Amino acid sequence: MAERNGGVNAFYGIWDMRIANKIKIHKTHFVELSADFFNIANMIKKDWGTIKTLGKQNLYSIGGFDKDTRSYVYNVNVNSGVIVPSGNPWQIQFGIRYGF
Repeated sequence: MAERNGGVNAFYGIWDMRIANKIKIHKTHFVELSADFFNIANMIKKDWGTIKTLGKQNLYSIGGFDKDTRSYVYNVNVNSGVIVPSGNPWQIQFGIRYGF
């Protein structure tokens, strides 16, 4: 039996970065080119920038009832306790902005 609130989920962080360049066209008119990088740690290494949590998991489920022995048949979840990384992979977004 596990203690209440005994599960420990590790800290995770997601790093985002934006690069922008403003190009002056005429007097107060300009064009700004930008690139947004989301979750750049995942771009470097696939294990970084992922969420490693252990949520609610069923240890077993009822598979049926055996009439001969008059007992329930249980199915054991063999993947219980296995942490599966999740989250968004890295992404890039380009942008153009015209200002005056």
